[in-house]
Amino acid sequence: MTDNKGIILGSEKSCVAVCTLWTQVNRFGLSPDEYRLIGNLYSYNGISKLIRTIYEYPEIRYIVMCGMDLGKAGEALIALMKDGVDGNNKIIGNTVIIEKEIPKEKIDFLRRNVEVIDLKGIVEPDKVKETIQGLKHKDPFSEKISFPQPAPMHPNQFPGDESGFLVHEEKIARAWPKILGDIMRFGAKKKSHYQDVKEITNYVVVIEKEDPENPYLPDYLGIKKESLEEYYPQILTNTEFEGTSYTYGQRLRHVPRKAQQEMRDMIDQIAAIVDELRKAPYSRRAIATAWRAEEDLGNENPPCLLTIQCSMTNGLVGMTAVFRSNDMFAAWPKNAFGLRKLQQLIAYQINAQIGPLTIISVSAHIYEPDWKKAAEIADEHTKLRWRQDKRGYFVIKIENGKIKLSHYDNNGPLLQVFEGVKAEDIYKELVLRETISYPEHLAYIGMELAKAEIALKLGIPYVQEEDLKFS
Repeated sequence: MTDNKGIILGSEKSCVAVCTLWTQVNRFGLSPDEYRLIGNLYSYNGISKLIRTIYEYPEIRYIVMCGMDLGKAGEALIALMKDGVDGNNKIIGNTVIIEKEIPKEKIDFLRRNVEVIDLKGIVEPDKVKETIQGLKHKDPFSEKISFPQPAPMHPNQFPGDESGFLVHEEKIARAWPKILGDIMRFGAKKKSHYQDVKEITNYVVVIEKEDPENPYLPDYLGIKKESLEEYYPQILTNTEFEGTSYTYGQRLRHVPRKAQQEMRDMIDQIAAIVDELRKAPYSRRAIATAWRAEEDLGNENPPCLLTIQCSMTNGLVGMTAVFRSNDMFAAWPKNAFGLRKLQQLIAYQINAQIGPLTIISVSAHIYEPDWKKAAEIADEHTKLRWRQDKRGYFVIKIENGKIKLSHYDNNGPLLQVFEGVKAEDIYKELVLRETISYPEHLAYIGMELAKAEIALKLGIPYVQEEDLKFS
């Protein structure tokens, strides 16, 4: 018998629970009369579930822990039984926190009445059976107790990668709510030179289809086309603007060859990019930089934009911009539109079309006064949209007693074929070969493969994107 927690129930006369950690339960060949229950313990989170389970089956007086402890949860359980928890339910000498819904006194009572037999690393069935047989029977230590289920934490920062988030979108305005949501969920709270921020480092956004002549400007973005037209000269030209010490346009188009030379002998880095791509479309030297070490080291107001680089792929001019610091709420959208306009200007001057715009923000942050509004925009305007995967599409069938997945280029040609009797075998190959770009596409393929495997096992028809017919 298996209960709804994934554990296998055995004899009601037994007072032994067997915890096999990461090792498969059936490896030990135990019969149900040798245990009250048996199951795995993969993660730290499982320790709280184990405590709850013991109180639901208080006849358990021994936990025989065996198998491979790959997740180190067994090690943490030993520490719990030896040292207990502090006032915050954190295991003493460890980082694991037991759910606060389980009172400390109940944890301590279990520690006093349930013994853990540490056989970590042992996978030989005979040794485990011999240990169980040598245990003296004991009566239940408690009445049955059920603890309240934990409520969602809604943490200030969800766990995630410390560096390297990636967003692909067609439009700047569609990327922006996703950016805000990522930073509000996963960003680390930090100090800055101005105010506290939430920050993700090395945040990468790829914009693929924004039309600079007809930008997509929904109301929630708070930007009108007229304001963009007013902003563009700050990036496209070297015009001076009253009240500003410099603009990105000045830094990119008005660079002294030597600090001592006259203003007329200046380098226009954007013109240099155009010249470079004209003579060598394959060049990796079409670069402009806004950072001037002699001026910006120690400067209280150094430029946030560091460099832009243009390159050509399949006849399209791509642009990559790197910001040392980027206010993703107040500044990123206009910066992105301005760079897209500059990219269009460069492409026009070499008679080419524009490709993707990639913006890398080493510090992608939102200042504390904007947190509430950023979270509201993210919650209301982040939408899941189906996007064509540039890596191709898939056709799934059942043929000759196997699942057959055919991978096609979007333009038609068959690229490769995967076959297997289990969905797992195929999706692992897809992941290893990085055949799919987007998580929603991978989720869809996983769902279809699971349906195909069920149909194959039951001998019923399978048609992609149709419900299975069981009768």
